[in-house]
Amino acid sequence: MIRIRYLEVENKIINDKNTEKCILINGKSASGKTTLAIKKYKYLVEKENVNTDQILVFIMNRYQGLTWKRELCLRTSSETKIFTYQGFIRKELIKYWPIVEKNCSKIKKSRVGPEFVSADTANYMMEILVSFFRSKGYLSNITSTSSRIASDLVSNINKAALSLLDIKEIGSRIYNSIEVKEGIDKETYNHMDEIIELYINRFLSQGVVDYGLSVYLYNNYLLKDTIYLESLKKIRYLIVDDLDEASPAEIEFINTLTESIDKAYLFTNPDGGFCSYYGADLKYVEDGLTFIDNSLNLEEHFCCKDEFITFADKINERTLNIISRWDSKIPVSFDISSQLRSEMIEKIGDKIVELICKGKKPEEIVLMSPYNDFILSYEIESKLRGIGIGVINTSKKSRLIDNPFIHALVVIAYLCSERIESNFTIDDYRRFFNTILNLDLIKSSILSKYAVKNNMLQPLEEKVIQRIGVENAKRYNYLKNWIDKHRLYTGMEGIPLDELFRRAYLELLITVPGSRNNILVCKNLSETAEKFIGILLQFNKMDNPEQKFIDFIRSDATDFYSLRELEEIAEKANSVIITNPYNFLTSNIKSKVQILADINSNMWSPRNIKELTNSYVLRKTWSINEVYTNELEERNRQNNLVSIIKCIMRKCSEELYFYGSEYSVSGYEQQSLFSDLVMDMMNENDDMHNI
Repeated sequence: MIRIRYLEVENKIINDKNTEKCILINGKSASGKTTLAIKKYKYLVEKENVNTDQILVFIMNRYQGLTWKRELCLRTSSETKIFTYQGFIRKELIKYWPIVEKNCSKIKKSRVGPEFVSADTANYMMEILVSFFRSKGYLSNITSTSSRIASDLVSNINKAALSLLDIKEIGSRIYNSIEVKEGIDKETYNHMDEIIELYINRFLSQGVVDYGLSVYLYNNYLLKDTIYLESLKKIRYLIVDDLDEASPAEIEFINTLTESIDKAYLFTNPDGGFCSYYGADLKYVEDGLTFIDNSLNLEEHFCCKDEFITFADKINERTLNIISRWDSKIPVSFDISSQLRSEMIEKIGDKIVELICKGKKPEEIVLMSPYNDFILSYEIESKLRGIGIGVINTSKKSRLIDNPFIHALVVIAYLCSERIESNFTIDDYRRFFNTILNLDLIKSSILSKYAVKNNMLQPLEEKVIQRIGVENAKRYNYLKNWIDKHRLYTGMEGIPLDELFRRAYLELLITVPGSRNNILVCKNLSETAEKFIGILLQFNKMDNPEQKFIDFIRSDATDFYSLRELEEIAEKANSVIITNPYNFLTSNIKSKVQILADINSNMWSPRNIKELTNSYVLRKTWSINEVYTNELEERNRQNNLVSIIKCIMRKCSEELYFYGSEYSVSGYEQQSLFSDLVMDMMNENDDMHNI
């Protein structure tokens, strides 16, 4: 491997006059890989006059897509082919669906194209199956909820598909990997395979696909078709950003493509490979690429101090039992003296205010926690609001029903339909009137007590009108008349739920403050309702699908980021970023100041072994009969932690702070490998630097 500086690599890649067909560019976080990839793309289009529809670019996620979109600004009428691997597969399945239908005997229903479902919808459909089978005695020794089991089974399908494994061997792989099988019933894993097979057969019979099934269909039916393979020869150039996070399925596609293309430029991070959601398997990346003609290594870094890199390397040495004394001042400020987590959060808030007062811009500060935590976000946001500073959270894991507009639409659906049952409380109605009538909490509380009886809005008594005001009463009456009319329509004409949502937004919610900012999420609700109910109806055995959709929205559905919101995160103007390691490292966000919270938490290196899943066992590089020992588990957790720490610290240019607390948010005493490693280094250093 050739080790050269960035400008030399840039010159070699951009002005590539060599005969080498496939070049691998290695570079750690913040070494300039994405910048170089974009420059090469622009050079091909602007200097060599290559049509954009002849260049295929693979990126990791929508965050990277925004970076490419922002940096390119090309003047071209040709199609740009810049996709995630999943996005590319989705597009190809839609375009070539007749080939898939012809080749896959499991697809029984002929349709124009596949029906894609979201991860939330897939989990809910699986949960229905899991609950049914558990009522029959299946999975009786599994303690997890049906929802958790469903999520693990869908995840297993995704990982097996991305690793090009036989989906029928998922149960065997996981059972065989268990080190201590005493008290473990092998029948449980046979049951898991049975449920997965029924799930797949039901989906495919109707031409319905989720994330994993789309990968499965593409690789087993489309990518093996000679007509389709011929169509791929239109691609002349391939650029892959973040190859280290590629799945075996993506690697094999790259191998197939490099047989016919002119040039391939593959950018990878040797410290990466931690995104199991994308099926990352760094060992397969290293061993599975068959067409590499040359490798270059970017040795520079552009976003951090040398001391941070050295600090991360020392942490790595500790995990390898290499003890070397730290002779210089440790470049990290460290405080794990808090007993309670609330005390730690207060200290973090004070530190952020202090940094801003000293001249740091809010957008230069990144606060990172190992998991998405509402309490941390809420407390920091409340504190910063007082000084006019915003907060942007890159992790939107809140329930969809927590959005007041979605909540209002769900209540409207309930009030308009006799087919929907619910257990709405006075607090729900208070929130409903607060949103849809734009009332204060006192007036909303009055209405919630007197206006709803027998699941219907009631005429207002004079005393209620006097308390809420005549104008508010007029708006309430308009709302009541609208609901009464549509309640009659839904009974007589059967207005679809998605249509009811659209009407309610356009005729009731459109004038409510904030409605414009929520138009996309309301549109998404309507489209999801149409698709969700349509899929349930296709399976014929689902009673009252509208009720099931409302139950789904109130329990399992999570919120999403629109493209506009992602752009706001990218711009991050006058706002502190709150994130987690995974989102931070996959979002191209850089920082001058990093604050790492909860370093006492083991969630910085979570366990891979769970009751019904193990991401390492469901990899192409794992032998089906191999035992996954506890020693191997600890080594993998340790290696993953070190990789994350290295990558994080390479994206911090000025100041780094660590915080922790003795007790977790649940009140349990906690200790982690992360805090132990740092504490050992701190205690041995003569110039220990406390916050």
